[in-house]
Amino acid sequence: MADTGKAGVETAIAGIVQSMLAERGSSAPLGLDDSLRERGLTSLDMVKLVLLVEAEFDFMIAETDMVPGNFRSVTAIALIVRKSLGGG
Repeated sequence: MADTGKAGVETAIAGIVQSMLAERGSSAPLGLDDSLRERGLTSLDMVKLVLLVEAEFDFMIAETDMVPGNFRSVTAIALIVRKSLGGG
């Protein structure tokens, strides 16, 4: 399981997203607040991202948190992960 401190969560999620972008041929640096949609992730990619994040941190994202705004950027996803793991 990845480090659940703020920097550890963001780093792990950014790594997952960067790998997904690399699969699509993008090697441009990823900013923590970049729109993942604008960077090219599709709805199917977002489903894959949810599953990868859940596996990385060994938890399930609550259904109530499965809204597009919570997955707009690495920072937004990190907030959900920390909240779900009790880290605020």
